[in-house]
Parts: sequence; C-alpha cells; structure tokens
Amino acid sequence: MRINAEDTMALVIDVQERLVPAMKNSMECVRNIKLLTEGLTQLHIPFFMTQQYTKGLGMTVPEIQEDREPFSYYEKISFSCYENEEIKESIQKQQRKNIIICGIEAHICVLQTAVDLQAAGYQTIAVTNCIDSRKEEDKAEALKRFAYEGIMTATYESILFELTRRAGSDTFKSISRLIK
Repeated sequence: MRINAEDTMALVIDVQERLVPAMKNSMECVRNIKLLTEGLTQLHIPFFMTQQYTKGLGMTVPEIQEDREPFSYYEKISFSCYENEEIKESIQKQQRKNIIICGIEAHICVLQTAVDLQAAGYQTIAVTNCIDSRKEEDKAEALKRFAYEGIMTATYESILFELTRRAGSDTFKSISRLIK
C-alpha cells in the first residue's frame, strides 16, 4: 500500500540526551531523523515528539530540537506511545490512517508503539534507518517482529519520495536538496 501526505503523520520517539550516546549507530540515526523531520516539515506532515521519563533520560537531543520553535513534546512513562492517553487522543484527533515512526529504542518503545498502532487499525511504517538500539541483535529482532506484525518498513529517503509523489515540483526539488 502506498502512502500519501494527506493521510499521514509521524511520531519521533525518545531521541533523548542520555539514551542516544548508548545506541549502536547513534550519530547516523540522529542525522537521519533530522533529515526525515525536515522533509516532513517541508511536506506539511504533522509529527509529534515523545520523551520517556525526561527527568532521568534528559531532553530530546539538540540536533532534533533545532528549527522547532517552540519545541514541544509529550512526556510518557509507558513504553508504548499509544498507551499514553494524551498521545493517543492527539493521534486520533489528527484523523490520519498512516503513521510513520522512528526513534529509540527499536526493540522497546518503537516496537511496542508500532504493534499497538497496527492493532488499533493504523497503517504503521517503521523507518529502518531512523531507529536504533544499543545492540545490533535487538534492532534485528525488532525488524523481524515488524515483519511478523505486518508493519511496513522503509528508509527515510523512500518515505519522503513516496510522499512527494512526482519529480519536477518545488517540493521535489526541496526534498532532493535535503537528502543529497
């Protein structure tokens, strides 16, 4: 199933100061998430940021916060974003059937959120080069579970061009400049 901008939103899950340094491919993951969120902004696709227990794990890393004025996020303690009532209600209010997810950790908060969203009837898309875990095998197992649960996977570049739809437009040129 192809996705389109009008029916799509995104969640950026727990890309926090005390979590990111422990991730296997943290620098690449953060860079990719930044490119994804910049592209989503250019495509006018809404996205929410979450933070898990901010007091202990810190704020969203500055690279992801910059250009977000004012910066806002949803605080949570549940691993799944969809188990947080405030986040759940905000997602439902968007009335969009496709939800792109990225963040950390792939095998915990990202996975549980994806499974819950899929079970609630959303088409969930996990952006594989925008998720990470401390251990490579944990991310690999999360990818297997996504497949088992029927959760789509894609790269940020694939997602952005699918949402752009065609070459030649100003949006296409903007997205092309962003990813090159």
